[in-house]
Amino acid sequence: MRVGVLQLLLELQKRLNLTYLLISHDLPTVRRVADAVAVMYLGRIVEIGPVETILTDPKHPYTEYLLASELTVNPEDQLPEFAVREAKYVGRPKAGCVFATRCPIAEAACETETQTLQEVAPGHEAACMVRARNNA
Repeated sequence: MRVGVLQLLLELQKRLNLTYLLISHDLPTVRRVADAVAVMYLGRIVEIGPVETILTDPKHPYTEYLLASELTVNPEDQLPEFAVREAKYVGRPKAGCVFATRCPIAEAACETETQTLQEVAPGHEAACMVRARNNA
């Protein structure tokens, strides 16, 4: 999004007390304009909460992948290993974590048990049974 347009939207938001729904993969822009963020993968919300909390302390492996995939100054930086795995699902899966086939911490149950959002911090929810169990 062009800086001039973004600045105009922010000014109008303040002046007119507007709320926007911004859909983007541009995380620096999301960080700049959003108070809250919902991270989605294959049509399911996998993490939701305050933008700074999620972008500085992600609790879902897909959110970590998104943050790791931001452009970097160092061309030798590599994406995490799970970024190159192929997704098994062509359509929307009926059960299991939608990110399980690409996740570096997935267990067998992740592919069969539907993950639900669970509070990992006040106002911050993630749909990762492995992290939820390990943080309990």
